[in-house]
Amino acid sequence: MNSNYLQVKYSGMAAIALTMLAAVMIFAAFAIPAQAQTETLLHQSTGSPDGASPSAGPVLKGTTLYGTTYEGGNGTGDTGYGILYEITAAGQYSILYNFTGGTDGGTPRSALLYKGGKLYGTTQSGGAGCTWGCGVIFEYTLAKGKKAGKETVLHTFDGTDGLYPLYGALVFDKLGNIYGTTSDGGPTNQGNVYMLATDGTLTTLYDFDDEPDGSTPFGGVALDAKGNIYTTGAYGGNYGGEYGGGTVIKITP
Repeated sequence: MNSNYLQVKYSGMAAIALTMLAAVMIFAAFAIPAQAQTETLLHQSTGSPDGASPSAGPVLKGTTLYGTTYEGGNGTGDTGYGILYEITAAGQYSILYNFTGGTDGGTPRSALLYKGGKLYGTTQSGGAGCTWGCGVIFEYTLAKGKKAGKETVLHTFDGTDGLYPLYGALVFDKLGNIYGTTSDGGPTNQGNVYMLATDGTLTTLYDFDDEPDGSTPFGGVALDAKGNIYTTGAYGGNYGGEYGGGTVIKITP
């Protein structure tokens, strides 16, 4: 047999073998199982005084988490009206504020928004706007030096302008106006989208009407650069069923 033929043949086989070996090595690299994830329990709520039922996730600023609990704390109700808390990465838990269910609001379910040393959020109940409490928008100024933290109610819902703001976090625009939703109330009693101006004036931007636009906006809103507002209706729309299938809508200013 020709020696040149043998040389070419075995050179080709060697190249194939090297290619297969490289493929095996690449496969082996991807086949290495990921390391097991580690869970660390930072805090376990007991109801009183540290709150219970955190309905929304915390917001992170630096290495500190800020959040709310829906009930518990030292409020005057059977289970308390919830608290505002902070917790460090090391698990140091501190109660910043106890909601009373009165004019200051109660039972917060929404995620917080951090801006400029302040926390912004809503409560589902409390406030002086309804006999049973329709909820509030609040601002909490974090303690700084010797100055203690302070809660300030920015708006109290009265039912006509919405009631029961639930899960969605508030959103700021470039001018400092605040946007959010209520899950109920308004002229159709289906919830709305609102804007709270920097001077404290609340304007209803859109009232849901169940069909075809949906109803009961549990979540918050998203803003784009042109000022368009996006949100969802948890129920309603033209889909069949007892409550409807829900909607996603865009509101053009």
